[in-house]
Amino acid sequence: MINRLILILSLIVFAIILAILFLTSPAVIGPVGILFFFVMVYFLSFGVVTFFMHFFVRIFFSRKNMIKKDYIKSGIIAILPITVLVLIASGVRNPVILVAGPLFLVSLNVFLFSKINET
Repeated sequence: MINRLILILSLIVFAIILAILFLTSPAVIGPVGILFFFVMVYFLSFGVVTFFMHFFVRIFFSRKNMIKKDYIKSGIIAILPITVLVLIASGVRNPVILVAGPLFLVSLNVFLFSKINET
């Protein structure tokens, strides 16, 4: 049930992102609008990662339902595109840093949150 809700919300967020991209500019939308855009991109990437995580859990772990830990990992992995966008907006042009930096941060967070959930 929650997977369907995440899918529906992701489709709504996708429509909002398309409206922002085609109907506004950064000068018109302002800083709060840019922040709203980044939040919407995070929600969309969370929906996409959760969708793929659902199939990953079903195939490799033989579970029909996702557990709380799977949703937490999806949320952590979903921050990856935002991190790459922030690095690009900051002027980083080195492809090694654009790939290795966010991957290191996401893998570190997945590791730390898995250790927190064990206790």
